[in-house]
Amino acid sequence: GYLGFKNARFGRVEAHTAVTAFARDIMLKTQEIGEAMGFKMIHGIVDSLWIQSNEEIAYDKVVEFCRRVTEAVNIKMSPKGVYRWMVIPSSRIHPSIAPLNRYYGVFRNGGIKTRGIETRRRDTCLFVGDCQKVMIKTLAHAMNKKEFLEQVPAAYAVCKEYIEKLHRGSVDLRDLVLHARLTREPGEYRTTSRASVVAQQLIKSGREIHAGQKVNYILVDEDARSPIRRVKALELFDETTRYDPEAYAQLCIRAFENLIPAQHLQELHLDDVNRLTPYLSQ
Repeated sequence: GYLGFKNARFGRVEAHTAVTAFARDIMLKTQEIGEAMGFKMIHGIVDSLWIQSNEEIAYDKVVEFCRRVTEAVNIKMSPKGVYRWMVIPSSRIHPSIAPLNRYYGVFRNGGIKTRGIETRRRDTCLFVGDCQKVMIKTLAHAMNKKEFLEQVPAAYAVCKEYIEKLHRGSVDLRDLVLHARLTREPGEYRTTSRASVVAQQLIKSGREIHAGQKVNYILVDEDARSPIRRVKALELFDETTRYDPEAYAQLCIRAFENLIPAQHLQELHLDDVNRLTPYLSQ
């Protein structure tokens, strides 16, 4: 990807094209080896791939698959583990599509693997991250797809418990701090994004801030007409600062939605379902 980046120091489109051509060839060879051994390749990205079998997967067979791939493509491959189950959540914009950079799953030994979801994102506040972690641990009790779907209402109940804490006003402000990095100078923003508003607040208070710096803030009134009243910079907190419980409730709900593929959310009969993602009511 970097080779095709227009500002890359050593970038060149032809090099980018060549690398992706080799990668495609290697991936196809790997897929053929897997299919010959009775595996189905369900996902692959950068330096990893996931395979599935209709039968109980034997670890020794996975090791043999890695050996054959290593021999065929001259790149060492080794098994990372065998999952009980793995979930690739739906895209929020296109529910029928599963993004390649977000997934989570539970290994046979009970270990949990997450990538790209709220628990791994740097811009997630501690409260929402903890909410999603507990939901994942609840889902992790499942041993297979059927049990996973049976655990979804329990995970949703966890989400509602965290939302109730928000409405009770018992959440520490420090656990609700959100983070964003300025992608340009404060005066260059053409839209009133949260990051730009926080930057303007800090500048107005006499602080110096530039592109590349990280800003920290909380949501204080998401529905306010004036964007400047919707958020508050961490440095400007005082005893009168209050968070917007409904705004953080929506973040908790989104964290729940990002764990469950859209087609299964639509099949479940959860209360407050009208508050779930827009694509559920489309």
